[in-house]
Amino acid sequence: MLAAQREDNERRQADNDSRQQVQLQMMLAHREKTELRLIEARESADKQMRLLQEMHEMAARCRELETEKSVRREVEEHQVSLAWINSGRAERGRQRSLVKRELERQRPSSVARVGFAILSVITMRQLLMIALLLVRAPLP
Repeated sequence: MLAAQREDNERRQADNDSRQQVQLQMMLAHREKTELRLIEARESADKQMRLLQEMHEMAARCRELETEKSVRREVEEHQVSLAWINSGRAERGRQRSLVKRELERQRPSSVARVGFAILSVITMRQLLMIALLLVRAPLP
């Protein structure tokens, strides 16, 4: 009977050892799978972070390009404006020259010089009014 109990205990111990061995193997397999999933998750997160960083860099570059475009557009508009202003100045300069020549032709030279000095400080409308008055006014 003792031999049978001993044999029964040894069988139970062997069964327990076998079950523990199977459980240990299952736990190790589960741990390996978990570690693989963790590695994959980290790689995926790293990839997503790189993509997000690239998107931020692209967005920043787009903002830079938009700013450059905007500045370029403003510069072009300013240049057009300056060209328009300069063309107006050139036209006013031509008109002043015409008025000056007309004044010099109609008045003695000293009066023409004084008239030209005045021309540099007055507006075009005032010039035209002066020219009309000089043309209509009798010579002294």
